[in-house]
Amino acid sequence: RQTAEWGSRRVLARRTQPPPPLTPPSRPPLSHHSRLPAPPPHATGFGAPKEDAKKKRKKAPVPAGPADGVDPAAEALYEGDYDALADAVRDLAPRVKDALAGSSLYLVGMMGAGKSTVAGLLGAALGYPSLDTDALVAAAAGEGRTVADVFAEAGEAAFRDAETDALAGLQPYTSIVVSTGGGAVIRPANWALMQHGVVVWLDGPPALLAKRAVGDGLAGRPMLAAGGDDGAAEPPSLAATTDRMAALLASRRRQYENADIRVPLEARPAAGAAAAAGAPAPTSPPPEGAPPAVVAYRVLRALDARLTGDAAMREAAREFTITDDSLPSTMRVVPAKEGSGGEGGGAAPGA
Repeated sequence: RQTAEWGSRRVLARRTQPPPPLTPPSRPPLSHHSRLPAPPPHATGFGAPKEDAKKKRKKAPVPAGPADGVDPAAEALYEGDYDALADAVRDLAPRVKDALAGSSLYLVGMMGAGKSTVAGLLGAALGYPSLDTDALVAAAAGEGRTVADVFAEAGEAAFRDAETDALAGLQPYTSIVVSTGGGAVIRPANWALMQHGVVVWLDGPPALLAKRAVGDGLAGRPMLAAGGDDGAAEPPSLAATTDRMAALLASRRRQYENADIRVPLEARPAAGAAAAAGAPAPTSPPPEGAPPAVVAYRVLRALDARLTGDAAMREAAREFTITDDSLPSTMRVVPAKEGSGGEGGGAAPGA
């Protein structure tokens, strides 16, 4: 189990079982949403609402974020201050939840992207249950079984089948956040299942992903754990893992690019902290990447920008003017025959 901290509150990104069946049907892809229904009640997302604090302060609406959710100016304000970041998430999450209108989120990305942790944070912000397809596959394999056990005993093809079954089993549910396996994108059938929600790609460079994967341990990552630098039984080195990660990412990049939204994992240079210490501003981002809380905030901002843009496009499509109401030369109006049985004509008697 992994934990991530929003200020003084600790949010547990827990792999849970699916919630009770919900009645609403699964929704169409993001680009095919029709007019949104009446918004549901707002959810605070992070623990009990601060009613008194909310009444005392009046904040301007959070502006729509950029397409990838990265806002250096905003992130600079929250640098090292997770209480302020948590407040920003609480202000933004209700608007995103309203715009989603029950659509689920599917997080895709390579191993080490932090999908499970970010899914837990997003679930807490939106009031959505968070689920993990790897956990569902392991649970279906039997008590005490792991993904590595499935790979070792049945092979990758059997694991991919079980992964597709897990995604198919989530189709009756709405308003959930799903963390998928790194290779879930390679099967077209999985894309057909995930396109009933919004697909978010957590994208990071191979060096960052490999460093995180090695730090977490490769025993549970069979796609990376096989063989050392010389094919020995020892775990591969960081350099070998980085090369393997780069090769996997290159083979899957075109599939990842089918996602509705891409959110980068790199951290912005900590210019504020450097200035406070009297040091020159750094020119490169920290090697450990952005914290999960910042990545979750970026996802919300990217969702807000995309959903707001889609709504504006739908409204613009309704504004049109008929400038020529004449019929094309290839069309003609045929008057209705008497006794045809109704306005506008119809089949002739005996036809």
